[in-house]
Amino acid sequence: MFIFAILFFGILQDTGFFEPLIKALNKLTKGNVATVTMGTAAIGMISHLDGAGAITILLTVPALLPL
Repeated sequence: MFIFAILFFGILQDTGFFEPLIKALNKLTKGNVATVTMGTAAIGMISHLDGAGAITILLTVPALLPL
């Protein structure tokens, strides 16, 4: 399952699936570090509801790295 998660989220990142999310967060936060941190924490909390820490890391870090 872990290998699938790495491949799945890697492909999503390469295809630009998270680009609308990144653009919306850039527009919403206007570069404010505190709000970017709060948004990242919120996305991490929502993605961690399934209980897998690896998927939380794989979803939040690559998707929000451009911020």
